[in-house]
Formats: sequence, structure tokens, C-alpha cells
Amino acid sequence: MVSANIGENSSSPAGCVMDAQDIDAREEEMKARYPHLWEAVTRRVHETEYGGRGMMKNLRKLDDSKAYLAQEILENLDKERLRMTINRTSLMNETFKLLYEGLKKKG
Repeated sequence: MVSANIGENSSSPAGCVMDAQDIDAREEEMKARYPHLWEAVTRRVHETEYGGRGMMKNLRKLDDSKAYLAQEILENLDKERLRMTINRTSLMNETFKLLYEGLKKKG
């Protein structure tokens, strides 16, 4: 059974717990502000057999400064992946040009 009072809300007074609406609002805020982070965590949750609920709970409770830092890291990772893909495509293009020139010389 899932309780509607999950976790503590950092913006409310000490000892108060988040209700279901606060959790939903925080989820929507996290999705909008940190899309790379949200996608990475939800992908990991679906890949793991155990601990998924805990990961999502911790993501909702994550401080904005840490979430921003994680978002920046993930964005840089995506940019680096894209750069590597472009470089690989460029190298493949060069390889095919060389092969084509070699075949053209042969005959």
C-alpha cells in the first residue's frame, strides 16, 4: 500500500510531509526543469528490478542545486555523444571516399 505522505518537503516547515499534490507538482517541476535528469532516472528505474521507487523518491527530494549540476553533466554527455557520432560519420565518409578513389584508379 502506497502512502500519500511520502518524504519531507524542503519548502515547508520542519516535520511536515508532502501530500500527493505536492509530490505531483514536484514531479512536473522536475520534468520541466531537468528533462535529461528525469529521463535518465526513469530509464534506470525501468531497467532495474529493485530500488526503482527509492530512486524516484530521491529524485523528487533532490536539492535544486544538485539537480541542476546533474542536469548539466547529462547535457554535456549528450553533446559529447553527438560530437562523437558526427566524428564517426565523418570518418566513415572519408573511408568511403578513399575506397571509391582506390576502386576508380583500378579500373
